[in-house]
Amino acid sequence: MELILKKKKADAFVSAMQGLAKKFDGVYLPGQIEEFVKLDVVNGKMQLTFDKVVPEMVRIACTMAFVETLL
Repeated sequence: MELILKKKKADAFVSAMQGLAKKFDGVYLPGQIEEFVKLDVVNGKMQLTFDKVVPEMVRIACTMAFVETLL
């Protein structure tokens, strides 16, 4: 299923994730945040998923960015 996002919301999410990457990459995550966090469409709804185990602080920050920018 293809999901169409408004450019303003998509840009805000990308910007928020880039900010989190600066804070977490190599410090709290052994790699880049893109390796751990993905946007998926499940049952027609957008969902933030974590491909690998991440610290709770990272999970909360990513979820907050998702909620604040895309929902």
